[in-house]
Amino acid sequence: MKRAIFIDTWAFRALADGADPSHAAARDLDQRLVEAGVARVTTDYVLDEALTGLRARGGRPVAVAFLDQVDALVAARRMSVERIGEARFRAAGAVFRRLDLPRLSFTDCTSFVVMREEKIAWAFTADAHFDRVGRDIRSAFALGKDGGPAVRELPFD
Repeated sequence: MKRAIFIDTWAFRALADGADPSHAAARDLDQRLVEAGVARVTTDYVLDEALTGLRARGGRPVAVAFLDQVDALVAARRMSVERIGEARFRAAGAVFRRLDLPRLSFTDCTSFVVMREEKIAWAFTADAHFDRVGRDIRSAFALGKDGGPAVRELPFD
């Protein structure tokens, strides 16, 4: 497996929105990942979903500021953005048809495809779908005793 983590929409929203209940936990994990030199990977579909959600929740200035941060991370080679082309789209369609999970998004299916292709085991998310698609993919957060996200023990420290 790669020394990388897949950044899901959940993480982007939690990191970008200081009022999000998961903001502090997401910031703490993000700092640990930076310090450990873990590569961050996402997709154009995840960024689309995150930008759309941030604009709906926080307005244009919040979404544009987030996009500027993403551009800076990519330019500094601190994050890479994988593109969902035709082959990945078809593979995600097969996953989408196969999995019978409530509220599963097509974007999540594209993420699973990329994670498997790139051999990335961990997703920076609390989305339980990532724990239900197979043993090779796990979410970095689980539901804590208080109902909030609790970071799992990750192999990056």
